[in-house]
Amino acid sequence: MHRLAPTWFRFDLIRLTALTLCAAAAWAADPPPAAGQPKLTLSAEEWNMGEVWYGHIEKFTLKVKNDGTAELKIHNVRPSCGCTAAAPAKTVLAPGEETTIGIDFDTKKKFGDASSSVEIMTNDPTRSLVSFKLKGFVKRAIKMTPIGGVVIRDTDPNGVHTARCRVENMENEPMTLKIVSANAPKFDVQVQEVTPGKVWDVVATSRPPLPFGSTVGSCEISTGLTREPQFTMYVQGNILRRVTAVPEAILIHADFMQASQRTVRLQYYGGDANFKVTGVKCSNPKITGTASPAVLPDASYAQLEPRPSKLCDVRIELPAGPEIPKEGSIVEIFTSDPDFAKLEIFVTSDAELYRHKMGMNRK
Repeated sequence: MHRLAPTWFRFDLIRLTALTLCAAAAWAADPPPAAGQPKLTLSAEEWNMGEVWYGHIEKFTLKVKNDGTAELKIHNVRPSCGCTAAAPAKTVLAPGEETTIGIDFDTKKKFGDASSSVEIMTNDPTRSLVSFKLKGFVKRAIKMTPIGGVVIRDTDPNGVHTARCRVENMENEPMTLKIVSANAPKFDVQVQEVTPGKVWDVVATSRPPLPFGSTVGSCEISTGLTREPQFTMYVQGNILRRVTAVPEAILIHADFMQASQRTVRLQYYGGDANFKVTGVKCSNPKITGTASPAVLPDASYAQLEPRPSKLCDVRIELPAGPEIPKEGSIVEIFTSDPDFAKLEIFVTSDAELYRHKMGMNRK
């Protein structure tokens, strides 16, 4: 016959077991940093701005703390687009030390649902790359369609091409558009009223010839509206080669420590049903490329004019940033088109050189 343990003993055993399980769960949920390691802690993982009005700079202060046992180094803070700026107050934090990252969001570069991110690169082995998210809704007194302004898109550099951007009044007071100033010598720009006080068109006509690639101009236009009395309308002329590569340059930052992939899409505007990529070669042996068979464009291209007749993706395998020279490497893509038998894709780890290669012809 077995005797039960005394009640007090059983109660203490149960309590001890419960405390042990709770401690184990807490340890599993938030393990302390290993000896001699930094630990990055952020005051937030996301910034939701809510509804904001166009034209303002929205600001946020992100707190950063080193909860580790070794020095935390912030290698880089990189916004995902030009609408966002971010800078840390300090880049080296002792254990227990805090700093801040000031984040500015320029609402002039977004409209409607807006999102961005800030990448934070540190020497924390468990959080070497953290993406801090931004989101919100940017309200405007006007609505532009297309949102980027007037876009002319064609394959003929010597043709006269016309495109328009519709501007709708979202306020209760009447709107009257007038061109205040223009810096678009390759375009003739006019405003046309569609619905009195409510809807206008900004119409741009090219002055040939336009060079291959992108030619960009701009106009300052007054509205007569209290909330948004003036805005900038961009005018862009894209003259496409028969075989166009998107993108024409690839940037891998020098502090990006992982191998990665990028896709270059060839858009073919000719009439050869058998168009294809015949080969891929790179000046850097650590960079390789593989082409997929040419396919017909899907429904996402239905609204484009002109529409490509064939698409071909080339997958580029890239090493970590330190293995890509700043002066750049060239990926050569060979095609069956005799006039565009070879296209060159520039790969670099230098941001300034990349921007130069991707820069538009502003004339």
